[in-house]
Amino acid sequence: MKTAIITDSTATLSEELASHPAVFQVYPSLEFEDGETFTDKPDSISPKEFYRKLTEVDTLPTTAQPSPAQFIDILDTIVAQGYDHVIFIHLSQKFSGTLETARMIARDYDEQLTTYFVDSKGVSLVMRNMIEQTLRLLDERSDIESIIDDLNWLAEQSTIYLVVEDLDNLVKGGRLGHASAFIGNLMQIKPLLKIGADGSVEMFEKIRTKRRVYKRFVHLIEEKMDTFDNKAQLYFAHGDAQEDIMEVINLLKEKHPQQAYTMDILTPIIGVHGGKGTIGMAVVPTIPS
Repeated sequence: MKTAIITDSTATLSEELASHPAVFQVYPSLEFEDGETFTDKPDSISPKEFYRKLTEVDTLPTTAQPSPAQFIDILDTIVAQGYDHVIFIHLSQKFSGTLETARMIARDYDEQLTTYFVDSKGVSLVMRNMIEQTLRLLDERSDIESIIDDLNWLAEQSTIYLVVEDLDNLVKGGRLGHASAFIGNLMQIKPLLKIGADGSVEMFEKIRTKRRVYKRFVHLIEEKMDTFDNKAQLYFAHGDAQEDIMEVINLLKEKHPQQAYTMDILTPIIGVHGGKGTIGMAVVPTIPS
């Protein structure tokens, strides 16, 4: 059984994963109001440049899922390289139709490939973790159906918590009224959001001041680690806000100096929605061998 994995760039793959011969990526794109269009990869627009540009516009850029042609090119390559199974792992279907596009294109390859589709119900480093665990499980098991079942369980168990820095960005995206944003910014209210088991964003708590948010993050990490009996991995992601996320990490290290974690920046496609200053955290359980 030779199995390939297809994901999209919002997974923020490490260099090691991005260069893995069995891992393939498709790329969404975004367009600013002035007509500039970029794909979701650093050689098109760096995250730093994207977040700088994002703060200068009044209208958020529009995003587009990967084109069918990208999937076709990759699937043709996969067939030519002798793969017979493909696992698609993409960002939450609540955010994008990428997974559905993959299903549609894959139907034309039914005679050549056995395909599986996993809704990560998340974004960013949660998706990266799923790909890492998929590769491990493919080395350890021959039953691919059991791997898919566990990946679906993982998607439901992984919760992402995030806070946006500027409520005005939610106004630009049509998710908050101008008056609410003004009052929220004036009172320094920080909405703590959650991406939960169904993959949608919901309000979790309203917290005043950054410092309280950071402490709440630490408490949530402790709760989640206890839930999974410490058999889990911790991830932080940010919208060009490394200093802020380091404050959370430093608070965590004061109480749990041995706690390991992974940190990375959110790609532009995800950064559009939260804006510069977004910080996020997730605790992802480890699937048993």
